[in-house]
Amino acid sequence: EEKCLLIHNGADPELFSPEVDSQKIIQDYRLKRGKTLLYAGSFAPWHACEMMIDVARILIQKDPEIKFIMLGRGNKFEACRELVEKYSLSNNILLLGNVAHSEMPAFISAADICLALFKKDFEGFSESSYYYSPVKLFEYMSAGKPLIASNMGNIKSILADGKNGLLVDEEKAEEVAELVYKL
Repeated sequence: EEKCLLIHNGADPELFSPEVDSQKIIQDYRLKRGKTLLYAGSFAPWHACEMMIDVARILIQKDPEIKFIMLGRGNKFEACRELVEKYSLSNNILLLGNVAHSEMPAFISAADICLALFKKDFEGFSESSYYYSPVKLFEYMSAGKPLIASNMGNIKSILADGKNGLLVDEEKAEEVAELVYKL
């Protein structure tokens, strides 16, 4: 620990800004303003991807116009696809896989709320006391998007709850869903 220096990441504000045109994404995926969530990440074991699908399921039951775009691929992608099929949510939860980083600004711009949820019980976190400084947080913020993130580790030093993001206990899907409605 004493030999490590944490340097936070950032985002290019010329690429990730509130002015990015997202009309094509909105039209292609039939998104409605005020009803679009986004997660961009690696679907790694430390991401709370399955829980995010539970949150989306709760929201969609109350409002079937809500769409949740999930970008990326990884170990948890297939499990997420199976959950989407199990709950018959393929019209609302769009698992789009990897997209080029150059396309990411338009997807973020098309979203109304962005999620960055991690599994606090992931073994690697407790062993190293390191919780990432995900680029996605900076890209979401640079694009001016409201974001909901796990209340843990380095994320707490990046986000001030209620000021530049909302921090949550990612294990409580109902509470996360309520925050989405609040936003």
